[in-house]
Amino acid sequence: MKKWVPKFQLQVLSLSSTTVSRSIPIPSFLDYQYNLTHLDFTGCKLEGEFPKWLLENNSKMTNLVLKNCSFTQFQVPSHPHIHLAEMIVSDNAISGQISRHNISSFFPNLETLDMSENAISGSIPREFGLMKLLQTLDLSNNNLSGEIPHELINMSSLQELYLSDNQLRSYLDISALDISNNQLVGKIPSLTKNMSGLGLLSMSNNHFEGSIPLELAELENLIYLDLSQNNLIGEIPPFVSSSVKIIHLNNNHLSGLSKTTFRGGSSLEVLELSHNEKTQSLLLVEGNHFSGDIPSQLCKLKSLTVLDLSHNNLTGAIPKCLGRMPFYNENPEKLRRLFYGIIDIDIQPDESVNFIPEEVEERVNFSKKVKESVNFTTKGRTDTYMGSILAYMYAIDLSHSKLKGNIPSELGNLESIQSLDLSNNDLTGKIPTTFSRLHHTESLDLSFNKLSGQIPSQLSELTFLSSFNVSYNNLSGAIERKGQFLTFEESYFRGNPLLCGPPLAIICNPTPVIFPSDSNSGNNGDWVDKIVFSVTFAVSYTSFLLVTAAALYINPYWRQLSFYYAELVSLNCYYFTEDNMCKLCNLGKVQIELGVHNVATSRVSEHGMSPCPWVIILIVKSAN
Repeated sequence: MKKWVPKFQLQVLSLSSTTVSRSIPIPSFLDYQYNLTHLDFTGCKLEGEFPKWLLENNSKMTNLVLKNCSFTQFQVPSHPHIHLAEMIVSDNAISGQISRHNISSFFPNLETLDMSENAISGSIPREFGLMKLLQTLDLSNNNLSGEIPHELINMSSLQELYLSDNQLRSYLDISALDISNNQLVGKIPSLTKNMSGLGLLSMSNNHFEGSIPLELAELENLIYLDLSQNNLIGEIPPFVSSSVKIIHLNNNHLSGLSKTTFRGGSSLEVLELSHNEKTQSLLLVEGNHFSGDIPSQLCKLKSLTVLDLSHNNLTGAIPKCLGRMPFYNENPEKLRRLFYGIIDIDIQPDESVNFIPEEVEERVNFSKKVKESVNFTTKGRTDTYMGSILAYMYAIDLSHSKLKGNIPSELGNLESIQSLDLSNNDLTGKIPTTFSRLHHTESLDLSFNKLSGQIPSQLSELTFLSSFNVSYNNLSGAIERKGQFLTFEESYFRGNPLLCGPPLAIICNPTPVIFPSDSNSGNNGDWVDKIVFSVTFAVSYTSFLLVTAAALYINPYWRQLSFYYAELVSLNCYYFTEDNMCKLCNLGKVQIELGVHNVATSRVSEHGMSPCPWVIILIVKSAN
């Protein structure tokens, strides 16, 4: 098939793609293009060797972007390319070593070179140090080894150098330096005192040891510092004179925190100290073994928005001064833009905004490499918060320690806080009613403490509250079942034996109704009742006797029959008594003398019956 020869000459060609497909050959019509200045094939998965012929055919090209393709080997053109200012060949399959044949002479005016996320091996060519206009060099995420050439140290033009995720064994001092995830050893150099323009420094996940140089804390333009996952020891110096906003010192062996760190002039926003030794505590120090009281000096950090002291051995009471801290950004948009060069990669500089400091504007490109993230537990789960959301995040976590005493009512003043976790401590007393002012709180966890009393009914009016846990305390009374409390499950209230009502299965006992009564009127009522009863009984009994007597007088048959049954009952009574008394006499050897009235005997004998007296006289004598 005959190749297609186009009849046009392009200057700008952008065919970037985000689709996932197999590698394809580079379009053949490009063989006949000679006037290209901008070429972008991002994500097109083009295969083969690096197309050096594109540079040879298009001598006026200034920008070449071949990101996320499938090129395998990097080659320099056969002759120098004096117009090329930007070359990005990141995220390809380039392997082997970078050409050492005076690469600077082939790209004398190159300002940006990005060869990250490939499989380049060997050492960093010293020839990079001869590129007089080079401002950004990114060789991160490769297999580079050896030392960082000293030629790069004296480069006056170089502003950003990214060498993270390699196998390097030396360090370099520069204004913006990311050498994280390597195998660097030794102490952090004191040469940093000469880097007055340092704004970003990341040395995490290496083998640095010794203490943190005081010179780092004196860098006036430092905004971002990451020394995490090393072997650093000693006390943390105060960063009060610098403009540092974010510091990561977790996973070291640091043993102390200077009290001057809490000065009111500090602009610190995030300080992570998790997994260190027994340090005094501060923001984001989850998982340490800190002991002692919570220092009240931290209340001087007026810019603090997130406080995490969880999973420690802290004792004592919760400082009341926490309730006087803002935990709020008056202008979160300003703060977000202030950090967009560090933690916000989604927005671009807005020339219409005039409050961004000039030194921050110079570091806009940091956003391409650094995106701040914070792990925080809320609503019973741990999430990672990244980017600009940190400017809008307000939370306190004091859980899993040994804090004692009452919950300060002053915490109710934190109206803007979104999450408050005081669970798994030894807190006592009642839940403050001032918590009803936490209008923006979404998660409130007071579980596994020793709190008592009733749950304030006002909390059901918190419309933002989506997670509320008071399980395993000593709370009592009925659960207010309205508002947000209608959505809470049984697990949020269990472990409180004296707590009752839905969603718990324990039914609240009804309160008996007691009617108030006057003591004098009660006594008069008793006498009236007794008189009424007596009169009623007398009238009823008299009426019965009169009716009976009238009936017997009128009807002779009823009268005779009544006398007959009366005598029959008396005789049965007599024989029953006689039989039982004789048995008692025989058993107890007691003689019984019976005196029977003569009149009774004669009247009974007429009927042929044994005598049964109307009146029985019992004389009991003991037998000798």
